Amino acid sequence: VQELYGGAPMDHPVVIRVHGDDPKKLGVLADQIKKQLRTVRGAINVSDTISDSIPVANVAVDGERAMSLGITPAQVGTTLRAIYGEDKVTSFRQEGDTVEVIVEASSVQSAVLAGVRDTPVSVGGTAVPLLALGDVELSRGFADLRRRNMRRVAEVAADVNGATLPRDVVASMRPFLEGMTWQSGYGYEFAGEETVTAHGFKSLAVAALVTVVTIFVLLVSLFGSISRAALVLLAVP
Repeated sequence: VQELYGGAPMDHPVVIRVHGDDPKKLGVLADQIKKQLRTVRGAINVSDTISDSIPVANVAVDGERAMSLGITPAQVGTTLRAIYGEDKVTSFRQEGDTVEVIVEASSVQSAVLAGVRDTPVSVGGTAVPLLALGDVELSRGFADLRRRNMRRVAEVAADVNGATLPRDVVASMRPFLEGMTWQSGYGYEFAGEETVTAHGFKSLAVAALVTVVTIFVLLVSLFGSISRAALVLLAVP
């Protein structure tokens, strides 16, 4: 059971998102940022989302070979998903939060992945091993490769100790990030609690300005005089 809280949760007060196309290059950039972040006073629990890797089985189904046995690629995908994947069963509300119920297989180890080649795919009451339908290659892939705005991103995150503010860590990292060499299509942005708070205050300032302008326009239309409207507006504490 995975519980999903409302809103956009922020696990860390300091988050640096690096975006680009090549996961390997993202890993190199994230590692450089992570090493620098560890030298900043007050930054603790520095981590990233791209360093960890997991065993992956890449299945390439030969369409002609599969169809000759009466099996479609969709059937192969359904079989693999049922054995190695997960399915959302239902979801419900509990004290204002949404809870999703997920059925998933137990942890898949490398030895189990090696047996993917022999996974039986049912057809006409008989079972055909997956290897007869295509090629299966074992490799290692990124444990958590995220996308944001249709771009691959790697996140470098950190917590702060009780004597340090998140904005101080962000200020310390900004010159280093600006001095890095960024190829075309690669870049960074700050996220985390500090950035969300700053954006919130900026939105409040814009809303306050729009409110003042709207009130001023209404006063001008009421009194028919800009000077009188300005005097009334200035008299408001």
